[in-house]
Amino acid sequence: MYTQKGGKSENPECPNARAEIYEMIKKVWKDQNFRSMADYLEYYNCLDVKPLHETMEKMIRFYAQHRIDLLREVLTLSGAAKNSTWF
Repeated sequence: MYTQKGGKSENPECPNARAEIYEMIKKVWKDQNFRSMADYLEYYNCLDVKPLHETMEKMIRFYAQHRIDLLREVLTLSGAAKNSTWF
């Protein structure tokens, strides 16, 4: 893990990481016409939700092929391991 000192990253591979991230955020802010932090927060949260949603859809389809309802029968890792031994 790298620490920050004086507003700059101490990561030797990317010493200007913090500045680069800030510039990227400024560009997104302008491109998306954000007017508040709430606008940015909604955008940022959607970045996390979309990949999770796509992953869950793929998992549901995979388990459905084996006649297993992922959301009803496989709610834990132990449940997933138990059910996966049968196909």
